Amino acid sequence: MKNIFNKTSVKGCYKDVVDFFSCGLTPHQIADKFNITYSDVIFCLKNYGKFRTSIYVSLSEQQVNDILNLCDDGKKVYEIADQFKIDRHCVGRVLKRYGRKSKHSNKKFDHLRKIPFSKLHKEIIVGSLLGDGCVHKQRKKSNNLYKYYLSHSKKQEEYFLWKFNGLSPFFTKYYKIDAKLKTSDKIYQQLKSTSIGHPEFKRYYDMFYDKDGTKHVPKNIDLYLNPLVMSIWFMDDGSLNSKGRGLKGSNLRICSLNFTYEDHIVLKDAIKACFDINTKIGAYNRNGRPYYYISFNKRNSILLKNLIEPYVLPSMLYKLNLTKH
Repeated sequence: MKNIFNKTSVKGCYKDVVDFFSCGLTPHQIADKFNITYSDVIFCLKNYGKFRTSIYVSLSEQQVNDILNLCDDGKKVYEIADQFKIDRHCVGRVLKRYGRKSKHSNKKFDHLRKIPFSKLHKEIIVGSLLGDGCVHKQRKKSNNLYKYYLSHSKKQEEYFLWKFNGLSPFFTKYYKIDAKLKTSDKIYQQLKSTSIGHPEFKRYYDMFYDKDGTKHVPKNIDLYLNPLVMSIWFMDDGSLNSKGRGLKGSNLRICSLNFTYEDHIVLKDAIKACFDINTKIGAYNRNGRPYYYISFNKRNSILLKNLIEPYVLPSMLYKLNLTKH
């Protein structure tokens, strides 16, 4: 056996070894091809290919066939790897070499997907979907799982973390980004998180979204409204009305601007039926498009405040700071 790594022009040899390994050849096959030692191939891969040591496995022809058959039978990569006591990346390389599509899964997430949503989970989801929350189908066409997207500004960090923790264990991490306001070039910090894919999110997607992906209010939303759901919706989209009669902040409104007028009629009727609170549908035009919101007069603003205040987080109480007039 010759040792190509003692030659002066070794860079090209290193690249060839890495390329052949990436294409699916085992270290023993590469060693035979270059007439070098197995240990030289491993040295090359470890130091120049940056591959994980645990995937340097030479499989027999029978083992390769068994892996392919298990894949064809629907086994996932981690299941095959566990059966053969080898690294998942090694299994993935074999499947890629022989044109099989790898079926990946995460054991932890598979377990989480079997956990049903609690009452609190459902209330946070419904309240948020009336507000700023959204659900989307995973991009992968191979599954029918949906994810929930959570996003708030850094100023609402307490509220964001309350939702994040309240929806545990279906959210595992979050991150901060710099975002730009749509109406100006001002930069602000935003907190974002995406849930795991879970089959129960599809139910809420079907409730709140049309076939074309447009969000709407479910006709039976009155079955889901309670003080906590109302408080979440208000913390998302509620505000003091600065243009009402009397002093600034004399009544409340919910800026449900993304819903249609018909959706607002459903909301107005549901609030009346569930809490005996009267509302009005306000409107304004922007860029030639009408936007609607739910408005409460002074008396009904007090009724709404008394209903939801026990559930509103301390950092969001400023939204309920009605003037005493």
